[in-house]
Amino acid sequence: MRLVNLTPHTFRLFVDDDQKMLLEIPPSGVVARVEEHVCEAEPLSLASGANQCVPVVDVGLGVTVSGLPEPTPGVVHVVSRMTAEALPGRSDLYFPFDEVRSPAGEIIGCRSLGRVTQPSTARGAVQCP
Repeated sequence: MRLVNLTPHTFRLFVDDDQKMLLEIPPSGVVARVEEHVCEAEPLSLASGANQCVPVVDVGLGVTVSGLPEPTPGVVHVVSRMTAEALPGRSDLYFPFDEVRSPAGEIIGCRSLGRVTQPSTARGAVQCP
């Protein structure tokens, strides 16, 4: 399989908690993104008494994903989790899972790839083989 990174970040895969890197894939230059609809909403008034308000926006996700190529045999695409969840029927979409963080708390990579599956029971639990 060939991995194509459709995120704006370098994809790094670590094998353990010692942060030994197994794989590093730079961004491909194409970013797959889910369409967003943003509208202004009623601001939140803070209880501090200083008459401060926090701006709020309502965000809705669309059904369109831009920057995503058609499935190609032998190629899997690394995308954001949001993008993978928007297209659960695409078996070629994987997202970084089990994040690895730097001492400062920044995400620097992951330990595995995740894939969105359809719930396999009435209660929504996913069963692993």
